Amino acid sequence: MYVQRKQDGEILSFILRDREHKNVLLVEGARQVGKTALTDNAIRRSGKPSVCVNLEKDTLLRALIDDCENFAAFTRLLRDRLGFHP
Repeated sequence: MYVQRKQDGEILSFILRDREHKNVLLVEGARQVGKTALTDNAIRRSGKPSVCVNLEKDTLLRALIDDCENFAAFTRLLRDRLGFHP
């Protein structure tokens, strides 16, 4: 069961902004306070396609990202590994 937070509207609004290139959204806070639930809920409500990456759990992907020489290599990695299409 999801617990509503005051940031729900802000995050959803950020996701729904109509821009060709979005800025990065950084959600930070103490462990176990609901950061992932907050963002997952907003993405679900937006109805937009998404790819979820947990670099804490996927250490191989984290290492592969570290090895990317440029943004194009990073984009190819996400496409090939996660099916991400910008």
